[in-house]
Amino acid sequence: KDRHQAEALHRRRIDRTFAIASRDVTRAQWRPFATREGVRSGDRARVRQYSKTDDSPVLEVTWYEAAHYCNWLSEQEGIPREQWCYEPNSDGVYGPGMAIREDCTQLHGYRLPTEAEWEYACRAGTLSSRYYGNTEQLLPHYAWYVDSSEDHAWPVGQLKPNAFGLFDMHGNVWEWCQDAYVRDFYASSPTNDPKAPTTGDFHVVRGGSWAMKPQNARCSDRSAMRTGERNLLVGFRIVEVLR
Repeated sequence: KDRHQAEALHRRRIDRTFAIASRDVTRAQWRPFATREGVRSGDRARVRQYSKTDDSPVLEVTWYEAAHYCNWLSEQEGIPREQWCYEPNSDGVYGPGMAIREDCTQLHGYRLPTEAEWEYACRAGTLSSRYYGNTEQLLPHYAWYVDSSEDHAWPVGQLKPNAFGLFDMHGNVWEWCQDAYVRDFYASSPTNDPKAPTTGDFHVVRGGSWAMKPQNARCSDRSAMRTGERNLLVGFRIVEVLR
C-alpha cells in the first residue's frame, strides 16, 4: 500500500558489519561542532521554533554539513585521518566539489548511511511496509508525523523503537543518506552491496518527517533534497563500519 514508482521490491546483500546511531544527531551534539568549525548554528530562532529542545534533532543541515560533521566526529574520537570518509574541495570547504573516498564503505570513520544500509536498519528484519507491521493505527506509537507532531520535531527517542533498538526511523525528520538520488537505481542496483553515485545535485532522504503524511512513514519510501538545501524537515544520523 502507498508504494510509488521509485520503489520496487528487491533483495540486496550488504557485505559488511556496521553500526548505526540509535537516534538522530541533536542540537546539543551539533553545537560544539558548529562553534569550532564555524558552520551554521542549530540554535537559531527559526530552528528553535521547530526543534524546541537540546535533545531534539538539529534541522536545516545541508548534506555537505552532515558530511563535515562526520569527519569532525571522527577527529574528536581519534580515528586516524586516513580512515575519514570525506575530503573537502580544493578550497578546503565541505561543499560542491568535495569528494567521498571511493573505499568509504570499508573505512572506519563516521559517515552517512548508504540508502541500502538505511533501509536494512529501518526494516530490522521485517518485510512489512513499516517496521512494526502495515497498519496506520499504531503509527503514533512509533513516529512523529503530521497528525501527531503538533507542527514541530520532537526530542529523539521518545517513541517506540524498531527491533534493532533504533528510534525515529519513521517520522520526526527526513534523514540524509550517502547516495545521490537516482530514480531508477533503487530497483536496478547490483545484488551485492548497492551504492548509487555519491555526487549529484540531489541526495536521498529517508524516513519521512514531522510534517509528512502517514504514507511517507514507510520503510521503502524514498525522496530527495538538493544537496546544499536547508530544510526544516531534514536531519541525519551516522554510521560506522565495525572493525
